[in-house]
Amino acid sequence: MAVFTIIILVLLSLLLWVILAPILLSIDTKRHMYQLSLFRVVSVDFRRMDTDLFVHMHNMLFSKTFKIDLLEQITQRSTKKIQPQVKSKKNRFSLSGRKMWRLFRTFKVRNLKLRIDTGDYYCNGLLYPIRFLINGRNRDVQFVFGGDNELELVVENRMIRILRAII
Repeated sequence: MAVFTIIILVLLSLLLWVILAPILLSIDTKRHMYQLSLFRVVSVDFRRMDTDLFVHMHNMLFSKTFKIDLLEQITQRSTKKIQPQVKSKKNRFSLSGRKMWRLFRTFKVRNLKLRIDTGDYYCNGLLYPIRFLINGRNRDVQFVFGGDNELELVVENRMIRILRAII
């Protein structure tokens, strides 16, 4: 009986940890890195190099890397015949506008660095004063005249907040 109780307590503590652990989404367009991690224990990295996409999944026990050739995927998609779609049953799970807004508000921006160049000096000059309204702690928006666009974004959420917003 004591072993059964210990197993139940361990499973409940793991479930509680998954619900309360932060989920981080990191996007870095300068280095072409995209990462989704669960409190640095389980992580999935996407990295694009030329026509290849590298997917690196790792956790505390193992690590695995996959290589996906994007050009091959595009050519395979274009050679397939288009089949008529069969109408599916109506989805019972739907979110209203209010629930979508509550779900959107559960995400916390931990770091934002945005560099924008519209290609037009006049437009960049008009947008420049807006950066003072947007900038704040952990947020840096720049309208540059160098011709490059970059985004570094780290967003955090927890399963408990998502569940609370949906229910």
